[in-house]
Amino acid sequence: MSITQLSEFLSSKFDYPIVGGGTAGLVVAARLTEDPDIHVGVIEAGGSKVGDPNVEWPAKLGSTLHNPKYDWVLEPTTESTTWLAASFWGALVASNTWHTIDRLHRYRPLAKAWKQRLVWAELQPYYLKSEFINEAKLGKESAHPDVYNNCPESHGTEGPIKTSFPNYRQPVDDRMIDAFDETSGVARPNDPWNGAPLEQYGHLSTIDRELGASRS
Repeated sequence: MSITQLSEFLSSKFDYPIVGGGTAGLVVAARLTEDPDIHVGVIEAGGSKVGDPNVEWPAKLGSTLHNPKYDWVLEPTTESTTWLAASFWGALVASNTWHTIDRLHRYRPLAKAWKQRLVWAELQPYYLKSEFINEAKLGKESAHPDVYNNCPESHGTEGPIKTSFPNYRQPVDDRMIDAFDETSGVARPNDPWNGAPLEQYGHLSTIDRELGASRS
């Protein structure tokens, strides 16, 4: 991959142009270019922040908020507030270090459009292919370690995206979980990454803790 100026980009020939260097755009570009004969051009207005500690160090996330260098600082016309929209490659997923798996039923409209039947067993291998989980141990002070259930068969160990669980959780989080248990009557899922998650579980982060908690 090379980063070019607009003039060089316009003078190049591509098999596929991709508009937007967010998570989806970059994944599509990476998959297409697994064939060395395919040339892909990605257009991204925000630019690259590779090597920028404000992006790659999780502790510096706050320095990117409402900062025009990293944030478009969009303002809705009907509300007196700002809307966070990251202005660099990877977008919000990169800036917030999220790693989640959506519910299977949200993919079904797409499968219906393709006139195909979608089952979790067919979709899961692609999630496993992308992930390399690093199992950081939770602090013993947590009253609900089961919120971070880890079923090994639901996580990849050879993919390019390094993921990990947090090694600390604020005490208020445990109180919130107690409140959810009391008011909802809904049991926490045994495996939140099985295609049918509930929201009451601990998310993985795209943080490689072997590199001093740097973002992957």
